[in-house]
Amino acid sequence: KVKAGSLPRDVYRRRDAVLALSEAKGLIEEGSTIKAQEESIEANRLSPDLVPYLARHVSRKPDLFTDQVAIADYFQTIVDRYHATGARSCTWRDMEVVALGRESALATVTWDLLDKAGEKVSSWRESYTLALDGNVFRVFASIDHA
Repeated sequence: KVKAGSLPRDVYRRRDAVLALSEAKGLIEEGSTIKAQEESIEANRLSPDLVPYLARHVSRKPDLFTDQVAIADYFQTIVDRYHATGARSCTWRDMEVVALGRESALATVTWDLLDKAGEKVSSWRESYTLALDGNVFRVFASIDHA
């Protein structure tokens, strides 16, 4: 999706890092030591850009995550909650990006959770604060809203 331009590179990296951390955590819990060590190394290699991460929810409750394990647990909880509602995939639409000076931006997108048949289970808007780090914009916070 990154090559096709349908997913921003930082969102793609964050997603891969979270998935790798989640998989490593699951393997460690299962006791698969060699595989767990390999996955843990890969997860830590992919995830240095995740920390810190701030999420503000529709309820106005903020969550600040300062380590990789807490971030992975947070995203795994969300994935589990979505799965329990019947969601099996996610798509995005209506992306808007507003420059906030030369080194930051605000990106807003609508997410749609889809069931196995491709029918919409739920939908929400989410905004991301982005800051330039070298030549790459990185996500530092997200805000869920209607």
